[in-house]
Amino acid sequence: MYPGAGIMALADYLDIPEMYESYGDTHFDRLTNYNMYLDPIKMGGNVVSDLVSFVPDLAGDIPAAVIDRALHDPLFKEGLLTDYGDYLKDSVRSNLFGIPYKIEDNPLNPKIAEGVNADITKMVDDHYAKELKRIGDEDDDGYLDIAEEYATENTPSYAVWAYNNPDAEDDSAYDEMLNKNYMKKYEEIFPEDERRDFVERTANSVYQTRYGINSPYLDQNQAIAGPGLREFDLEGINVPFTDKYDIPFQYGAEGDPIFKYSTPEAKDTYTKLNIAGEVGVGIPALFKLLKRGFKKAKSGAKDFEGDSGGFDYRDYMSDPKKYTR
Repeated sequence: MYPGAGIMALADYLDIPEMYESYGDTHFDRLTNYNMYLDPIKMGGNVVSDLVSFVPDLAGDIPAAVIDRALHDPLFKEGLLTDYGDYLKDSVRSNLFGIPYKIEDNPLNPKIAEGVNADITKMVDDHYAKELKRIGDEDDDGYLDIAEEYATENTPSYAVWAYNNPDAEDDSAYDEMLNKNYMKKYEEIFPEDERRDFVERTANSVYQTRYGINSPYLDQNQAIAGPGLREFDLEGINVPFTDKYDIPFQYGAEGDPIFKYSTPEAKDTYTKLNIAGEVGVGIPALFKLLKRGFKKAKSGAKDFEGDSGGFDYRDYMSDPKKYTR
């Protein structure tokens, strides 16, 4: 590693060059922009605000937590975590330390989930195969008849296409054009949003039946904390018997500072520094980082490998059979 590499990596992580450039178009503009000197002072104020807010925020959630536990689980039959929370805790422990899953049939274990998701895929594909047959597939070739007719009527014949494309190396371009027209009609019969809804309902039903949770591989939030513990959200003081915060708190480390920064780039950089400042002074940021980590945690192999992309319903169903000549 060359000298100064660590400093360069830190500057890159904090997006310092981008922040600097956000203060003006030229060096002169930036150096004479008072916001460039005011923003770090604001960050100091936000760190202090976060530290001061933390204790009353934490203490203010206690009455709501006690009442929530008393109302929903007075005999402590439930644990501090929901079923999903227990699965997630086990999954995080296994992935962080490289040890076996403690819960044998944990649906967040990729090996378990692979079989479950294969079942869901088969259920969805079987459903649409029956629907295709019901709407029209007289020759039983796996194609929707009405979409076949549309593609044939709206695509030039192969002879015409070949005549107009003498340099084509193969038929792939023609097949793509034919399939595009087929899918246009297919999507009218089976709209994408309806297919997605059906997949989500099916996946949630399977996971609810087998594990008591919604599918963890869809882009949806699931409760982690059980009665009592869930009231410690560190976002404001919860007033018992209400769903609103009577006293909300703003945390700079959460990207919601009391003292607003002058540019979006400055906000990104100083939010990261805000977290570092809190960790250096006390524990609020550590608690909030843990809370944020569990709140945003997605389960399964893809998520622990860093793939945080949204849910794609095609992961749970095969694409329609490609229509070619």
